[in-house]
Amino acid sequence: MDASQFWRLSVSSPTGFREHLLVMAHHPPLSMATCAELRLLLQPAYPGVILSFAHSDSEGRAELSAESHPEEVAVAIAEVKRSGGWDESGVFRVLVAGRPFDVRLGWAANRSEALVEEMSG
Repeated sequence: MDASQFWRLSVSSPTGFREHLLVMAHHPPLSMATCAELRLLLQPAYPGVILSFAHSDSEGRAELSAESHPEEVAVAIAEVKRSGGWDESGVFRVLVAGRPFDVRLGWAANRSEALVEEMSG
């Protein structure tokens, strides 16, 4: 990989609190084979963390792969895009492992909050 980034986020949802590690590379984009190799390396180093990999990213949109908790993964990428300042979209349309989500972010009680809606195929 020539250029890669990663973020570690804490996500709280009605089903619990989990740590997420989001990996992104644009040049070249992450292939599924590369993601599988990275997963083998990262899982032992970050036990219990939800790993996700961004495959495409554009304004208001992203596509990722993840093995679990796709709703939380959709929130994680939306928060990274917004907090990084490179995307101020009102709605983030995120595809996680083939499942489409719309994510709306807000700020309340000194924390970021998200409304996530799974869209039909």
